[in-house]
Amino acid sequence: MDFLIYFSSLFNPILKFLTFLNQTILFAFFILCIIIYLWISGQKKPSIITLFSFISVTFWVFLIKILVKRPRPVLNSYIDVYSFPSAHAALSFMMAFILSYYFPKKKWLFYSFALFISFLKFYAGEHFISDIIVGAIIGLLVTFLFLKNEKKIFNIPLIKRYLL
Repeated sequence: MDFLIYFSSLFNPILKFLTFLNQTILFAFFILCIIIYLWISGQKKPSIITLFSFISVTFWVFLIKILVKRPRPVLNSYIDVYSFPSAHAALSFMMAFILSYYFPKKKWLFYSFALFISFLKFYAGEHFISDIIVGAIIGLLVTFLFLKNEKKIFNIPLIKRYLL
């Protein structure tokens, strides 16, 4: 924890602002904007997979939070939602995986962004490293399952008829 306190003093003003921008509501809004943008730009399959992954990852993260009930680190005990696993890490790695799958040339950018988001949550004292690692694994695993079954998903008559 001494390392975190020392490191946070070096970049405090800039990272505090970025941490503010990284709040849950803004983050979910950002993901929904990406889904809408993909849909409007004709990328219906990525937008549908992103929406399904978003709903599923959010469900699993909050179910685990309720079951585990791990408190936040002492630095940020004012947040009233449980710490484990990190929803931000789960959703940012979910987005990195999906965007990298459909747009592989920018893969490094998407994963760099996911790592940066996760770092900000640790930096702000909102999560332990294990929260972030498990969150990232959940995001990647759930998204992998959706992408692996992409053809089956798009052959579901309801989806085929109304969404594609």
